[in-house]
Amino acid sequence: MSITLKGKRGKEYEFKGPYRFTITLKDNSGVYAILCKREDGLYLLDVGEAKEVKFRVEHHERKECWIDEKECEDENLRYAVHYTPNAKKAGRLGVEQDIRKNYSGLCGES
Repeated sequence: MSITLKGKRGKEYEFKGPYRFTITLKDNSGVYAILCKREDGLYLLDVGEAKEVKFRVEHHERKECWIDEKECEDENLRYAVHYTPNAKKAGRLGVEQDIRKNYSGLCGES
């Protein structure tokens, strides 16, 4: 199972998931997507990068934004990941920023 998120430059990134539980995630480096499952589809709430994706998502300081500000109930949160085993932080940040530029209203935008 996978989903595709597009970057501003038209590049497509394939993400594994979406998964209901974080137990499915691996603590590998990558870019994660936080989604909300609603009756009419999946909505992107947040995107980020981490050296250890599972740990980062499970201990994320923006979870309140996902649930409260974006009005997504905890049981409707979904997680997807684009693993980047050969990318360093700069490469992961590049993917995250490319996706962020193509979507508006995400948690963590300044």
